[in-house]
Amino acid sequence: MKKIVALVIGLGFMSAGLGQLNVLQQHLKSLLAKPDMENATLGFVVKDLSTDEVVIAHNEKATMATASTAKLFTTATNLLRFPSDYALTTKVYFTGFVQDSILKGDLVVKGCGDPSLGSKYFFEGEEKYAFLKQWSAAVQAKGIKRITGSVIADGSAYAQEGIPKDWTWNDMGNYYGAGPAGCTVFDNLMELHFKSGGIGSLTSITKVEPQMPNVAFENFVVAARSNTDNAYVYGAPRQTNRYVRGEIPYNRSDFVVKASVPDPEYLLAYSFKNELEEGGVVVEGAAEAVHSSRADLEEIYPVDDRIVTAFKGKSLLEIAVLTNHKSINLYAEQLLTWLGKDDQGNTSIESGLSTLNNFWKDKLSGGFEMTDGSGLSRTNRISAQHFVEMLTYMHQSKKMEDFETTLPIAGVSGTLKYVCNGEAGQGRIKAKSGSLSGVKSYAGYVYGKSGKKYAFAVVAQNFNTSSRTMVVRFEQLFNAIANM
Repeated sequence: MKKIVALVIGLGFMSAGLGQLNVLQQHLKSLLAKPDMENATLGFVVKDLSTDEVVIAHNEKATMATASTAKLFTTATNLLRFPSDYALTTKVYFTGFVQDSILKGDLVVKGCGDPSLGSKYFFEGEEKYAFLKQWSAAVQAKGIKRITGSVIADGSAYAQEGIPKDWTWNDMGNYYGAGPAGCTVFDNLMELHFKSGGIGSLTSITKVEPQMPNVAFENFVVAARSNTDNAYVYGAPRQTNRYVRGEIPYNRSDFVVKASVPDPEYLLAYSFKNELEEGGVVVEGAAEAVHSSRADLEEIYPVDDRIVTAFKGKSLLEIAVLTNHKSINLYAEQLLTWLGKDDQGNTSIESGLSTLNNFWKDKLSGGFEMTDGSGLSRTNRISAQHFVEMLTYMHQSKKMEDFETTLPIAGVSGTLKYVCNGEAGQGRIKAKSGSLSGVKSYAGYVYGKSGKKYAFAVVAQNFNTSSRTMVVRFEQLFNAIANM
């Protein structure tokens, strides 16, 4: 009798599963039949991880730009390559020698590519400046009251690409287009404060934070009948003349537009010099940014003999969690460069891409290629099948627990907080989302009500409707999987 009951229950679960699969198929069929999907490309696949069988698939091999879901490959590769507690250390040292409270030489910050230095994501409010105060105190603890040389931020361990080569002019000057650097600081982010008047009038920039005296802005932003930020900042890495165009809401006394920092090394040197001088240390030289190797900064003596202080950054896992939960492009690009570091500590975006693409080359089906670490590039070539193959690999790896920790939970956290909220998928979906103009994607895991775990990915591009409409349609797919 027990066997018969178990068989009946098993058949009941199978029937329910098939029923939900039919629901899933109908939702997919309905989505594809929408008039605004006529010219779109959609790739979709769901895999049962307990049986290693594909449950449903449509156009799953089509490679596309997938937006921020690409961050999954960057974070996964780092977690597989490094210990989860791996962290980088920024060092402060001096050249020359100290005599009679005078440093006869330069004070140097040796950048290491740590994105957590002064980051608002880890340090709130004034806490993000605490490292500068600690550094200044350490200099004074060495008995240094005067510096005859300069305060230098040395980012020369990083190649001078600035940003991935395929980013567009429309992106690179804005905050989401901040590129990686040897001396990343304050998230490589600037805030432009605007004041606006009547509709159609030219706005004014009232304040820039943090201060960078070598950067000038030409402002062409006008006031408009709008509640959103439609202003764009244009400027290449280390280009100190920036152009701001577009629109912001009218009659605002303080409206903030976010931009990328042109030269993070200079910002760090300038901020450190100011902190030293406020603490009473006289600096005779200037704030300097170093982007290529300089013989005068080479260690004549063991650097440990001249170390003033150091800043240990946040761990890889902590950075990866924020990268995926808050979809921080800078963090993803900085993690990409970690993958490209050679034995001498030098690194580049290109070497990071080479490492990432080579790592996955024999683990994925053909056609995969990443051209940046964050998904901002529209030349990435990733399919829904590639995502599910990677998710399967991670599911079977020793880093699965850590990797899954980096994924937002539907209806609960991160960029999925409002996805499937109050619906079947809430709490059952752990995934990364991605959005670009004309692109919407998701990839991750679903814990079905039957107890099964599924890997899934959906990528759509060139649809003729709003991103929000696509989210609603995708939620129907997600809920059906959750009910399986």
